[in-house]
Amino acid sequence: MSDDQEITPENSVIKYGHFSVIEEDLDFPFDDLESRFDNVTSWLQQICDEGGPAHSIKEYRIGLIYSEFEYTLSFHGVNTYQQDRHTEVIKIGFQPNELFFALPNDYFEGLTYDALKEKIMEELSKFVKSDAFKKSFISQAQSVIFQPTGDVLWPEE
Repeated sequence: MSDDQEITPENSVIKYGHFSVIEEDLDFPFDDLESRFDNVTSWLQQICDEGGPAHSIKEYRIGLIYSEFEYTLSFHGVNTYQQDRHTEVIKIGFQPNELFFALPNDYFEGLTYDALKEKIMEELSKFVKSDAFKKSFISQAQSVIFQPTGDVLWPEE
């Protein structure tokens, strides 16, 4: 079709289609979650120290689960597979022993949800610049994402 040609039903084709994404969910422990870490960095350092998965992981995700009185971070790795032409499946391929980190009350006390996300992002951004991160299995992934904001932490842009 040339630039000056009018679009009419006779010279237009409209295609309908669909695409599905099936994603595996984390099982959140609903009982009281006790954490042995003081901050986000020490939690992530423990994950790095424990060693990685037996196979490669495409993407690591750091999530933020919140309720009225508490905030909990999660860490897991996922791989994406094409089930068929129209369906993509995202499967959890790695869960560390310290899958969840319940943030201490003094970490988020007095902060709005947006301010808390910003505080966590600052700490995560510093961590991905550290030698500990760069030497870890996590840095081998194509990406590391902070899910609440969708920010890509790694690779650095």
